[in-house]
Amino acid sequence: MKSISLFVDNGTYLTKVHPFTKLMYIAAAISIPLISGRLWMFGVFIAVSLLVLASGKILKKTLPLIAFSFTILLTIFLIHGLFNQKNVNVLFQVVGLKFYREGIFYALHIGLNILNMLLYLCFPQSPLNLLMSWKNGDFPHGSATL
Repeated sequence: MKSISLFVDNGTYLTKVHPFTKLMYIAAAISIPLISGRLWMFGVFIAVSLLVLASGKILKKTLPLIAFSFTILLTIFLIHGLFNQKNVNVLFQVVGLKFYREGIFYALHIGLNILNMLLYLCFPQSPLNLLMSWKNGDFPHGSATL
């Protein structure tokens, strides 16, 4: 039976990076684009994540997950491009359907955020290593407490 787990210990540097380092990268990569509010920041972090996944030799394994998510992203673009409550300015028209600038930009923001987060789900991390690091207190002081 085929495994559905994304974790594969292929011996690259990416599987050997400490779990806390990955968690901090994920926290920064999600929060910085959201706080800045700039679309290009999402692009920067998506590009960095793709480069990290490619250099860790696991990008090929993540492509089906990314491809599947594009059906969801397409739906978001259709709904917000056509029916967003803030739609005012028509961006383009296809077969009588008017797509609005405000809805497309809102959908772009949501879509890039989803793609950004999906790429971090693909970072290889053994669940056992993560739990053992947490249990053994192998995290910097104060980071593992609420």
